[in-house]
Amino acid sequence: MKRILLFSFVVIGFLLAGCSDNSTVLQPPNSDINKKAVQDDTSTLIKLPFSLLGKKKKVSEKIDGAQGGIIEIHGKIKKGVEYRGNLEIPAGAFVGKKKITIKLDNKYAGFDFGPDGSEFSKSLLFSGEIDGLDLKGVDEDNVKFVFVDKDGNFSPIVSEEVVVNVKNGLLKVIKAQIWHFSRYNWAK
Repeated sequence: MKRILLFSFVVIGFLLAGCSDNSTVLQPPNSDINKKAVQDDTSTLIKLPFSLLGKKKKVSEKIDGAQGGIIEIHGKIKKGVEYRGNLEIPAGAFVGKKKITIKLDNKYAGFDFGPDGSEFSKSLLFSGEIDGLDLKGVDEDNVKFVFVDKDGNFSPIVSEEVVVNVKNGLLKVIKAQIWHFSRYNWAK
């Protein structure tokens, strides 16, 4: 009888510990639920003034990981919006050869890198800008360059500098550290 009573208390203790707000028993520390804590609830991605659905604004280049290289993207899109980007891939960042793609996001101010999910042993450096945007109401001091995961959560990326000029409609990032390929955007 004592064993059953002791066992019951132990089970109840584990259940109560597993249901607490700070529990990691049922939720790993790197779960998507915890990633949302990184995202400021008031932050949102900065939209392009139009949609580019069906219009591919991208460049692709085969890069040898042992040698590294540079990929550039640039162009003009409607309503006076221009974009430029430069991805520096250091020698030894990955093994083998990869067809690397940079694509302008079709809805938000940012870029998508592929092949999606690629990871690197050395950070790649991305410098890019989009200008001609309507940034009225954007607080220049609160704009960040962020990684956007598949669920739409985002977290800031380490970079040398993020430049915002509301008057000229300019968003710019200098030497953002890219450790894996996915989607990267400016958030306000």
